[in-house]
Amino acid sequence: MGRDVIADSGMVGFAEVGLIIFISVFILIIIRAVFMNKDHAEHMEKLPLDDGQQSESTHTEREANA
Repeated sequence: MGRDVIADSGMVGFAEVGLIIFISVFILIIIRAVFMNKDHAEHMEKLPLDDGQQSESTHTEREANA
């Protein structure tokens, strides 16, 4: 039934373009995750627990890594 609605409305092209965009974005996200810097990934995984204030250990670790 869904195919009939899309086919009869002449919007098959929009469905195909939408699918191509979705797959492209999904592949780009996978590529970004695979090639992400390890330090950046560790920083991102700690963000939900971060209260916005840097502790002494965090501050000295970042200075040592810079």
